[in-house]
Amino acid sequence: MGEIRGERSLMAFPFFALAKSAWMKPLAYNHGPVSIEVRPSANGVATIYDKEIVLYIASLMAAKLEAGEDVAQDFVFTAHDLFSVTGANHSARSYQRLSEALERLQGTQIKTNIEAGGEGEEGFFSWLSEARLHYSKTKTGEKRLKAVKVRLCDWLYRAILRDRQVLDYA
Repeated sequence: MGEIRGERSLMAFPFFALAKSAWMKPLAYNHGPVSIEVRPSANGVATIYDKEIVLYIASLMAAKLEAGEDVAQDFVFTAHDLFSVTGANHSARSYQRLSEALERLQGTQIKTNIEAGGEGEEGFFSWLSEARLHYSKTKTGEKRLKAVKVRLCDWLYRAILRDRQVLDYA
């Protein structure tokens, strides 16, 4: 997979903080019929930099759909593959940032009236229902990340699966 693509609503509306550091204030957007409320976790609101992970997962899902494969909400990938596609370096700091980003994506709460997959819902969701880092340990006790396992939220999964509104992200 050489390109990152994103779900149209995700790219068209302000769901993410435009900050590099922790953004601890709620975000609200109301324009015409669209309303979005974003609440921070203890680690802040997911940022535009964290969004790259969601776009990467959307790209994995779109590629599976285009190949005619069954698609579940669970995705497994390596940090190396993510970093290669998004252009991040492969430093220890990048692995730490990945962990922090997953925490924000799982902890940020979103409430919106934007329908996904022909369905609306009330209540809050997080971008990732689950996020896990699987690692092994070296003989010296150092952790080596083997895989990232995530579960995409129902809203975004439904939007990609049913609406097929996935755009190229250049």
